[in-house]
Amino acid sequence: MKADDRQDYGEDRFIATGCIEGRFVTLVFTIREPNVCRIISARGASRDERETYQQARLEKG
Repeated sequence: MKADDRQDYGEDRFIATGCIEGRFVTLVFTIREPNVCRIISARGASRDERETYQQARLEKG
């Protein structure tokens, strides 16, 4: 997960890539309350996003 700072959205946004039922997905979301996330977009992860995710998983062990 990383901050989405590509532009000023007027709120803190985050980008996360992960695997759901064997498919790599990338989510953009914001946290509205301590236990409330608002999903802004969800899509299939790009090749670069998949590779970054897999590399981070390998580094964590």
